[in-house]
Amino acid sequence: MGANDRLRVISPHGQNGAVHYGDEVALAAPNGRYLQMLVEASGAINAHAKGLSSLTNFAVTGGDGPVMMDDRVSFKSIYGYLTATPSGLNGAASQLTSLQRFWLQAPGVEDGNPARPALVYGTPVQLHSVNGNCLQSDANGMITIAPGQGSPCLFDVLSPMRKTGVVQFGDMVVLRAQNGKLLSTGLHSPYTLSATAAVATEESVFRIVAGWGAVHDFDKVALRIVDKGYVSAIDDAAKITIDQDGHFVTSQMFTLSFDLHQKL
Repeated sequence: MGANDRLRVISPHGQNGAVHYGDEVALAAPNGRYLQMLVEASGAINAHAKGLSSLTNFAVTGGDGPVMMDDRVSFKSIYGYLTATPSGLNGAASQLTSLQRFWLQAPGVEDGNPARPALVYGTPVQLHSVNGNCLQSDANGMITIAPGQGSPCLFDVLSPMRKTGVVQFGDMVVLRAQNGKLLSTGLHSPYTLSATAAVATEESVFRIVAGWGAVHDFDKVALRIVDKGYVSAIDDAAKITIDQDGHFVTSQMFTLSFDLHQKL
């Protein structure tokens, strides 16, 4: 799950407003192309169509009136119903079965539960305290934990060893603020954080801990600088510091979150 599970509903006839049962729609995939039926391939469906045509149009069936979230719907092509099979989608089924019925869900939601894809390197994340306030940086690199949203609360998770792919608990990471600088302690303030480092050094490398396996959206995490200690997650502190006693406590826990559908 993630960006690949989201389809955009388009009106091939230029209609606006609510979608109603019986309306024809086109389904745009995350690659910007439309789902289309391949007549020469026994009704197979792919997402390669650059433009709209009769082969990209599907009538929404399964009820009356406006289509609502959580409805169970079917999509009828000019040759049959859209069908989910282990080998891919097909659009030529003549009869309706459970394979032709689909639940409509909001992006990032499946069966009412949040989708929790793994965090990958390069993703901007937010780190929230137990009170819901976010770790944030201003244009000068000052770090605080306070109410906020948007770019001040975003930090790009990068690898000091140029790793790619999924971020695992235990990995070493660097965090780049939106001013382009790295979160780091300094020579003159060895236990105070700021976002002023231009390049990665041992003062800007954190180990992401407090779990095991891949790091997911809404996981609880802690950040530890080797040989120093854990980043404090206490709200409203004048400066964000590293707890010097080295012991792990709940006041060092952040809730990590990221946009499930962002384009990296």
